[in-house]
Amino acid sequence: MGVAAGAEPGGVGRLAGPSAFWMLWASQIVSLLGTDMTRFALRLWAFREADEMSDFAWLTFFAEAPSLLLSPVAGLVADRLPRKSVMAVSDALSMASNVALFLMYQSGTMTLSGLYVANAIQSICNSFQWPAFIATMTTLIPKKDLVRYGALNEAIPALVMLFAPSIAAGVLSSTNNDIRIVFYIEFASFVVGFVILVGAALPRQQQLGKQHVAVADIQHDLIEPFAFLRRRSGLCLLMAFLFLTNFSAGINQVLMTPMILGFASGSALGIILTASGLGGIAGSVLLSMYGGPSNNAAGMLVGCMAQGVLLAASGLFANSIAIVTIAFVYMMVIPTVRVCRQAIFQKKTPPEMLGRVFSIQRAIQRAALPLSAVVSGALADVFEPYLIDRHAPLANSIGAVVGVGKGRGIALIFILLGVGLLTASVAAYCYEPLRCIELHLPDCKPLSVVDDDGASAKAKQR
Repeated sequence: MGVAAGAEPGGVGRLAGPSAFWMLWASQIVSLLGTDMTRFALRLWAFREADEMSDFAWLTFFAEAPSLLLSPVAGLVADRLPRKSVMAVSDALSMASNVALFLMYQSGTMTLSGLYVANAIQSICNSFQWPAFIATMTTLIPKKDLVRYGALNEAIPALVMLFAPSIAAGVLSSTNNDIRIVFYIEFASFVVGFVILVGAALPRQQQLGKQHVAVADIQHDLIEPFAFLRRRSGLCLLMAFLFLTNFSAGINQVLMTPMILGFASGSALGIILTASGLGGIAGSVLLSMYGGPSNNAAGMLVGCMAQGVLLAASGLFANSIAIVTIAFVYMMVIPTVRVCRQAIFQKKTPPEMLGRVFSIQRAIQRAALPLSAVVSGALADVFEPYLIDRHAPLANSIGAVVGVGKGRGIALIFILLGVGLLTASVAAYCYEPLRCIELHLPDCKPLSVVDDDGASAKAKQR
């Protein structure tokens, strides 16, 4: 295979297009598997060490807040600097924080405060790594295959979430909770992933940066993606749906466990969570095989309708078998919703602005989760007393449909949430400018070594 036109220097083997996609995909799944194993082991250690639950909860805060705050700046960096360099430096700094934790654990000086600092560093690194990664992936594959390859990207977190905790738990149980073994596995996975990343020849991106950058240039570049989105109401509506779907998913994530434990055992909960992970993987594989719908906006909205129906159905059945089925199908739909929305942004966003626009998406996505966590607790406190037992105010009316007892107030929340999501999705589908956004907005010309036929531009000229 010849050298790709415009490939970034430093590639080993000089693979371009889909071949380079597979290299990056492999680097991420290998690296994330080790990272999530370590995260799982450290959270178990922190849970045992924490005097109060609030001490443990701060881990999540430091893992999320820095990334959310730095998203606009991170997107600008991903657009100004070579994206492979941004990914490599981010991965290396994130690993350095875990090396520091390993040394503290080895010397017996690891503390919760040290974990907070490490989580913050890794959150910062992730805020820079993700937009560079997804923007690079966009330039590596033909436009017609964005959904197919995007589905494979969706499979990465699903695979890691399914296997990393069980592998880490097995290692810890067989080594008497010795976290050092998990650290060793992560170090090895980082080396493998880093070598694969360095070996991928990536297309040369159009650089925003100049040799000398004025403050006014930085301000303009930070504001530019917001102005771009404001002029395209359809993309703004897609952002709104991103928030809505992540908000509903956040409530589902927080309240599903207490609802299930109201009528099932902990082992049944484990089976349901496993079914959820398998559903996400199955959805990604199926989507990558058939390539997605011809109308991405319609596919996304129909997927949201299905999510609404499934959320409502989960509140109607206090039965483990029914919930396993619903959880599997619900998670199987999620890749279609996410990837179809992402493909629209990939086609309609100028390549030199991809990092910043994707960072805005990431910020909206992350902002929805803590808000949903706060709202979930308040809603549960309000609804649970109305269906807590046979003497509760709604026991003889709504209770005749959803049942009474612990967790049935949460079930009612799921029904209302599902109906709300279904209604919003149907209304959006009926709004022609959103349903047909791909017809109304022109595609941006890709600055990629790969054209729509999957061949390098230079090779085609020959």
